[in-house]
Amino acid sequence: MRILVTILANALALFLVSRILEGFTFEGGLIAPVIVALILTVLNFILKPLLGFYHGRSFFDRAQRLHSLLGQLSFGSDGL
Repeated sequence: MRILVTILANALALFLVSRILEGFTFEGGLIAPVIVALILTVLNFILKPLLGFYHGRSFFDRAQRLHSLLGQLSFGSDGL
């Protein structure tokens, strides 16, 4: 039930954004936002647990973990 509600909420949000923002459009009526919402929902439900950011940690803990992960990245001499 939670997945269905999430899909419908994502589809509604995408549909509303396509109506509000001029450069953001969908062809195919209501079915296109539903398909995109389905894909986003599946990715969301798969990636959240894999990333490990949402396993009962507080926002501060997640931010600290993200900061430490970003600190481990090595950048080239041009700063990119």
